[in-house]
Amino acid sequence: GRVIGVDTFSVDTSGVGAEASGKTRVTVGEQVSRDLFVTYSKSFSSEEEDLIFIEYRLSPRVTVMASRDEKGYFGLDIRFRRKIR
Repeated sequence: GRVIGVDTFSVDTSGVGAEASGKTRVTVGEQVSRDLFVTYSKSFSSEEEDLIFIEYRLSPRVTVMASRDEKGYFGLDIRFRRKIR
């Protein structure tokens, strides 16, 4: 079941105690449809951008992934799956 209304939820810190101040990242993911999954990640550090990942399955063998990283760069990947015999 979905307790908080999202499919995935995580809180990550990169330090301990005072070192963790401002280095916390919260990530949520939602299965929007059978073939579409969206992940959003918010950093509480002023120097990092928010992360966005969009994964769309075109077929069982082909997936398209779009992303924006912590530096604000955008990316597009196409993944092909193939059985090796």
